Amino acid sequence: MFPKRHLNGYIIFKDFPYFKPNLTPEEVLRNGSFGGTYFRPIYSSITKQYETKAWSEFPDKWFRDLPEKYYNSKIYDKNINKYKVKCGTSLELWEQKGWIHEQDPYGWFQWYCRFYCGRRTDDDERQIKRWMNCTGYKGRWKLYLINKILSSKNKQLNDFTISPTVRQSLQHWGYCLKEFDLKKLSPTKNISNEFQIKSLTNFLKIISWNINGIKSWIKHKGNEFFKIENPDLIALQEIRCDDKFTLDKVNFFDDYPYKFWNPAKKKGYSGTALISKKNPINVFWGFNGSDEVVENFNSEGRLITAEFEKYFIIVAYVPYSGIDLNNLSKRMNWDILFSNHLKILDKIKPVIVCGDLNVAHREIDLSNPKSNKNKAGFTPIERENFDFLLNKGFIDTFRYLYPKTKNIFTFWSHFAESRKRNIGWRLDYFLISKRIVKNVINSIIFDAIFGSDHCPISLIYK
Repeated sequence: MFPKRHLNGYIIFKDFPYFKPNLTPEEVLRNGSFGGTYFRPIYSSITKQYETKAWSEFPDKWFRDLPEKYYNSKIYDKNINKYKVKCGTSLELWEQKGWIHEQDPYGWFQWYCRFYCGRRTDDDERQIKRWMNCTGYKGRWKLYLINKILSSKNKQLNDFTISPTVRQSLQHWGYCLKEFDLKKLSPTKNISNEFQIKSLTNFLKIISWNINGIKSWIKHKGNEFFKIENPDLIALQEIRCDDKFTLDKVNFFDDYPYKFWNPAKKKGYSGTALISKKNPINVFWGFNGSDEVVENFNSEGRLITAEFEKYFIIVAYVPYSGIDLNNLSKRMNWDILFSNHLKILDKIKPVIVCGDLNVAHREIDLSNPKSNKNKAGFTPIERENFDFLLNKGFIDTFRYLYPKTKNIFTFWSHFAESRKRNIGWRLDYFLISKRIVKNVINSIIFDAIFGSDHCPISLIYK
């Protein structure tokens, strides 16, 4: 059974969720690629033998009614290619560079064909990293093409006179640039195009994720996501680990020298973390104060405040009001303290809030607003308190950029295959001080990334 497509067009590989080509191997071939020569007979200096009819292991459907000159030609014909240009280097050069391994003597596309068909090997991570370097979020060819389009006069995605060679190269890597890609890195309101283009390679990237228990999250390879996305700051909620020794030994954050864990005193409960490449000026755990309400919240490890040169970063895991709203009064106390905390900080310098705020603000932010009207996370008072917070000078970055976007959520219940059916809630947010909204490049929800009952979210900020 072959993988399925996401609504945004990319192909979903559940075991490697950060690998997101949007062309199947069949589409790469039928669109016109490699000058028609990819599966030609070759002598491999890696396997020390002749390779022939390499296409024959793949489904007949891929090649049905497709002229053989599209995949088995001995002569490179640029007119076969979709963009009518020649691109790429020789197989011999790839072999000399060490990029070809014995199991796939033709190279990356042969690996992709086999991976798509279900084969898994120890070489998969290397091949996916190569793909990411070319076509991932910071992929050099992808960013190059976006830059070229946005700096052109007409800025049209389908103006194929703009960098046809790079377009053809991306196609060979299983990718075709879409409007969605331009929107991800396109200028937001009041941001000049010059500013945006410069920001493509010069921005702050923050990823926030309620991981629902760090041990389970690691078991489900949730941490693999950060290896590829390579954010500057990582904010985690619900780490559910009170063992600081275990936390300090989490070795996949080796590239981040500054780690601030805030576990709850209660074992297996709550907790937050901030992990950074840059050393903050100051870090504060919890709310100021010593009364019983404050101390109870602080003992649950729900809040980290980090001061940087130009802003505060807040990591928050807001209390859940309970299935029967038995914790609603606790939640109301939190809302008051949290709102005041942000207001005080905002007077000093701008604030960036990230985390699981445990509220779906509008009806558009959950699948079934009518049936959930008086349930935790969507009660009138929780939504009113969120309005109150925003009215103090903060912006919900996702809704600011995408005010009418529907069916994009960050949390799905484990019951009744909710995630498979996309029956969810948008509970996770990036809020920022209103006066710095012009610096927001994008606010992204990675709803195809697994590892928790929540998905990660990202803020791209200049």
